[in-house]
Amino acid sequence: MRRFPMVAIVSAAAIGVWGGLSPARGAGEGAAAATQKQEGIPALIGKLTAPEESVAGEARQQLAQRGAEAVPALVAALGSGDNRTRDAVALVLASIGDPRAVKPLANLLNHADPNIAHAAAWALRRIGAPAADALGAALAGSAASARFPAAYALAGIAGVRNADPWLSALKDPDVRVRYYAATALGDIADARAVEALRKAAADKDPLVRRTATTALAKADAARRAAEGGTDKPEDAAAETARYQASIDAWNAGGEASVDLLIRGLQDTSPRIRRHCAWALGRLGSARGV
Repeated sequence: MRRFPMVAIVSAAAIGVWGGLSPARGAGEGAAAATQKQEGIPALIGKLTAPEESVAGEARQQLAQRGAEAVPALVAALGSGDNRTRDAVALVLASIGDPRAVKPLANLLNHADPNIAHAAAWALRRIGAPAADALGAALAGSAASARFPAAYALAGIAGVRNADPWLSALKDPDVRVRYYAATALGDIADARAVEALRKAAADKDPLVRRTATTALAKADAARRAAEGGTDKPEDAAAETARYQASIDAWNAGGEASVDLLIRGLQDTSPRIRRHCAWALGRLGSARGV
């Protein structure tokens, strides 16, 4: 919770003694307010790292209120300030939401300090749609350290329908990136996403497998709806559960799994029959053959 400085309370006796020498209370407050309002943007940026939270918090609030006027100086501070300044400036830029901050913030996604990378990612997530292209480029780029912050930020922006960066992210060595990719692709109506999610449903990480399975069910349901399908929600949920069971059977292996996969060849769902046939072939079971 933001703390504000305590206001000094002047006693009635003190007012009686000094009343003739001091300006009227209203006039003094007005002068103080005018001085505060006229404080320069560079000075406010310098206060962002003040040890007193009341001072730093007031500086953040005033810079956010200045809005677009403060953006050029804040962007410059991203490039020239120390890490504490960068972190605080990213927080202010997130609250302003100006697209001019997108590129300099995106440049910090692969910063050596993960706290700075996360602060930049959070700010870009708050800026929203104007940051989507830059985040997609970082997600598909060669800087490995930038891909997780970019995935975190891009996954939090609603309405992004470009599957391309997520398709490559689904193969990323970082399990966190693959998780965000599987989640995002479930909401994107793209035929390539369905095929990629089928492969991800056999991912070595159980979280990615579960996420991909759920996303695949959503993608298939959206496709069926677009084609005029009449599946009820409970039917889709039951089919998803059976599909997950077939995935688990493939991962577990063994004779009991072979039995389940053979039964799955007769399932009413084409994707379950397809997966069971593939899994039986990979397991190399004579009964499966």
